[in-house]
Amino acid sequence: TACFKKIPDVESVTQHDNEIKIEWSQEKDLRDEITKSIVENKLGLIEMRPLAMHIEDLYLKVISGGVEQ
Repeated sequence: TACFKKIPDVESVTQHDNEIKIEWSQEKDLRDEITKSIVENKLGLIEMRPLAMHIEDLYLKVISGGVEQ
């Protein structure tokens, strides 16, 4: 997990069994940098997916018109 902590703007990295959770600001998109680090470190990638949105974030997005109802 240390290789991910070196990526600028990564806020936290946690590992549970074979799953690594990498968090960063919603204003950024670090998928390319993370994928590059996975390839360079020969880690292997099975799946990359966003975490579910917090209910507060979803509510704010809906009331601001950001999500179609």
